[in-house]
Amino acid sequence: MDGPVAQPGMSAALARPGRNSETDASQEASTTIEPHDNVFTDNALETKKKPKKKSSAYLNSLWRKYKDEFRLYMEKQVRDGKLSEERFRDYWNGLNRFFKNHKVNEAIDFLSIDHIPDGQVKGLKKFFKFLMDFKYKEIDMQEIMAMNRQVKVKSSPKMQGKPAKEEVMKEILNDLESDKDYKYYLYLALIYTGGRASQILSLLRDIGAGKVKHYEDFGDIAAFDLTKYGKGKKKGFFAIMPKAFADELLRNKDLFRDMPDRTSNMRFLKNAAKKNAGASNIRDWFFNKALYQLKGNRTLINFIQSRSDEKGAWQNYVSIKESLDGAVDEYRKLMQRGMFAFLD
Repeated sequence: MDGPVAQPGMSAALARPGRNSETDASQEASTTIEPHDNVFTDNALETKKKPKKKSSAYLNSLWRKYKDEFRLYMEKQVRDGKLSEERFRDYWNGLNRFFKNHKVNEAIDFLSIDHIPDGQVKGLKKFFKFLMDFKYKEIDMQEIMAMNRQVKVKSSPKMQGKPAKEEVMKEILNDLESDKDYKYYLYLALIYTGGRASQILSLLRDIGAGKVKHYEDFGDIAAFDLTKYGKGKKKGFFAIMPKAFADELLRNKDLFRDMPDRTSNMRFLKNAAKKNAGASNIRDWFFNKALYQLKGNRTLINFIQSRSDEKGAWQNYVSIKESLDGAVDEYRKLMQRGMFAFLD
């Protein structure tokens, strides 16, 4: 069988018959290249579009956008009695200073801020709550919640408030002891309990009216129930005190029948406050001595003074009652370490 004859310039390999030698010679060989998807079309760009990044100061932008609404929100709380005018001003002015001095985009940015005053921290937390309650459809909720967790009121290692001096309290007590009327017992009760003056006053008035006749007995220590005297955020737990003093209060109930209904009407407390030994000064003294000088347990000291726990415990009577035993044990330790030694 004669095969194809090699033409001049044609290689022998091309001249050899192959498998497809029967293919119609008139067909031209062609190479078909499938077109690639156009990655620059509008549809392609739409699907590959990256999510928008937050602005370089996300929280600051939220403050600028919602600050006026937030102010109205706080003003309504002031009208409803849920927020004092003084606290409202502290929050508003503090937040304006904060956003003037800091730029916050993510929760982690708070780690680079050395110190945030407690007033600004509380203001930020209130702003976060406003955003989460009213603007949850418009904000990055996860980011705001993360920021809220990062912002905390930090305990100061220095003395807090304006604590009374023990020698001044002792001097005032000595003056009151000459009459030994309700003023003497109220002032001493404030020292022993570290409690709020309004709640201790209410307790003594109820003792005088015969409404309170008993206490929780822990041997050398007694505890009067204060829960019904709590109002709003100013909780009332128990007035813990030496049992001997509690018995003395019950024996002298007649002294408390005609007490003024408000401590603001008591001139002797106003005079004591001028010496930095008023009711709030005594409360500060109790906390500072128990925590810093006697190295007490902060959580239990807060309970003893009917101060809300940082972790949000003690929201109902059951949880309050369950914590009483531990608070009494802590009170006993404070007594043994010399909490009231200056009274001897």
